[in-house]
Formats: sequence, structure tokens, C-alpha cells
Amino acid sequence: MRIATLAMMALLLVENAFNETNPIFSQLEDEFIYTTLAFSPVSATSAGYHRHQGANLDRQLDDFTAASLGRQKKFYETMRGRLRAAATSEKLSPEDRADFDIMMGQIELALLDLDTIQSYRHNPTVYVELIGNALFNPLSLEYAPKPERIRDIIARTEMLPAFLDQAKANLTESPEIWTNVAAEENQGNIDLLEHTIPAQVPQELRGDFDRAAKSALAALRGFQDYLKNDLAKRNRADWRLGPEKYKNKFRYTLSTDLTPEQVLHAAEANLRNVRAEMLGLARNMKMPQTIRGDFSRVTAHDVENLTISQALDHIAQRHATPETYMADAKRDLAEAREFVKS
Repeated sequence: MRIATLAMMALLLVENAFNETNPIFSQLEDEFIYTTLAFSPVSATSAGYHRHQGANLDRQLDDFTAASLGRQKKFYETMRGRLRAAATSEKLSPEDRADFDIMMGQIELALLDLDTIQSYRHNPTVYVELIGNALFNPLSLEYAPKPERIRDIIARTEMLPAFLDQAKANLTESPEIWTNVAAEENQGNIDLLEHTIPAQVPQELRGDFDRAAKSALAALRGFQDYLKNDLAKRNRADWRLGPEKYKNKFRYTLSTDLTPEQVLHAAEANLRNVRAEMLGLARNMKMPQTIRGDFSRVTAHDVENLTISQALDHIAQRHATPETYMADAKRDLAEAREFVKS
């Protein structure tokens, strides 16, 4: 869910930068974007949002305490009402209306997870993957000088023992597959903190890092034992959401009123149309006839696959070389311009 939210927030930020919006609605939009990002400091770092109301988000972890989850729920419920009121009283442009739909979908998706799905209670990968991103992103994203980013990593590393204690308190049961995946990913976090990051720590920060890493590694190894010997015994949960929950998550994620069955039917119909068009184009291409063999038991569908596959292989042979790269790029650019103009 956090990945989808991050993508939606990025889209809203881009749209806000280039479109004129209703001032009242724009204020609500900004509040929604930045508050939602601040709920997940790890995602905020990835999105390039580093400070919120004076707080350094790069030195925080996401908060899964009951108090924090309650604040998030209250914010989403309140914001839902405020957005609906603004949409009713203010004249919204088509761009604002599109943003309204995106935000309402994200609100409903967040509330669905907080109230009904409750991933934080059943999915240990939520915590393990967040730790990996929290430590690795400051190492790989050059948003500040390296020593500053290492300090961010140290600050987050110091928080890991309490964060993992909270994870244990929250998790009630987990599907076996999620527990196994979490254990594999958690071992990756141990390797990251034990080997990858230390190689990047400057000497002047080595003492601070080593002190933080010692406690964090003990906590990570303790969590590994918890996953394998405690949570693994509580594998009653099903990773499947079930028809009703899936229908709601599907609706809010895709921002559609269509049912999953309707979308599947439309996708299958579109696939048939695209393949028919690909077959027609392939048959009209001038290329060597290289398909050989005994076709006495081959179906028409097999022949279609072979024809399309041969055409794709033929197309793949047309690629730039070091000698022709610039000329090919100029040709492709000219073709793209003509396509846009036509």
C-alpha cells in the first residue's frame, strides 16, 4: 500500500506544479500530500521530502504504535469529509477533479488497510522491507553529502530495537509464505547492516555507527528467531483477502467502479485484439522464412505464436551499433516528431 501511495503522491506533486488549481482545494491537496508522506518517513525520503514541520524525516522510522495508527485513521476520516465539502462548495477544474478522485481513492485504501485488512497485524514483510528501505535508500540516494546521509542511517539504526519490539507486539498471526519471505528478507537486512553499510561509513562516524549497529544487529537476529520459532507457529492467516476485501481493494487501487471480473474480461478481449493485430503485421513483414519442421500436429494457435515470435526476433535484429548510434537516434527522434504531428 505504501508503494502505491508514494506513486500517487508523486503524481499529485507533478500535477500541482504545472496546473492552476482552486486556492482552497490546493491548500487541502498540499496538506494531504505532505501529511501523508510524513506518516511514512521512509517513503518520504524516497520521494525527496526530507523535512515536515521542522522534523527531519530522514532520521525517523514509520510509527506503528496504536497511537500513531489512530492519528492516521483520524486524519484520513477528517480529510475525507473536508475534501467532499470542498468538492461540493467549490468549482473544480477537470485537473482538480482528477486529483480529488485520486486522493479519495488513497483515503479509502488507507482506511481499508487500517480498519479491515490490517497488514501491520498479519504481514511481517511490512516491517522487514521497511527496514531495508530505511537503511539502503540514504546510502543510494544522493540527497545530501554522504556523511550527512550516514548520520541519517545511524539515527534510524538506533531506532531499530524499539521498532522491532513494536512489530512483535503488533503481529498476531501470519501466512506461512509471508513469514518465510520475511525471514529471508530479514537476513538481507542483517547482511546490509553487518557488511554493506560499514564499508561506506567514514572513519569519523565509525564509533557512532558501530554502537548503533551492535544493538540493531542483536535486535534483527532476535527478530529472525521470532519469525522462525514464534510467528511461524501462528500461521493461521490466509494471504488471500477473500472476495469482498479484494473487491474493495481492487476498486480503490485502480480507481474504478468495474468489478475484477469485468476488468479481466476487458483485458482478455483487448489481448485477443492486440494479438490479432500483431499477427496481421507479422504476416505483412518482409523477412526470411526460417520456420521449419513438421506441422502436421501443430494447431492454428501454435502457428500464430511461431509467426509472431519470428517477427519479434526479426525486429530485434535492428538495433544501434556504436558506429550508427547517433544517426539512429536522430532518425528515431525525427520519426517520433512526425508521429506526434500527424
